[in-house]
Amino acid sequence: MFKVGRTPEGNAFELAFVVSAILVCVYVVLVYLQAPETVATHFGPSGMPDAYGHKSKMLMVCVVFICLIYKAK
Repeated sequence: MFKVGRTPEGNAFELAFVVSAILVCVYVVLVYLQAPETVATHFGPSGMPDAYGHKSKMLMVCVVFICLIYKAK
């Protein structure tokens, strides 16, 4: 199997991604704590919400980031 070596630029990019992911997750958790139980989950072409769901769906952003970080290793 072919293995690619790590570069300083790659390490810096990965560090920036991890820090960004942590900041986004902290923000999402802070918003989650203040959000109502039901939130808009989709907006139509007019910009008006046309689908609603439980606020726990906001936490999926963090799950996606965690999966991307894990996959990068």
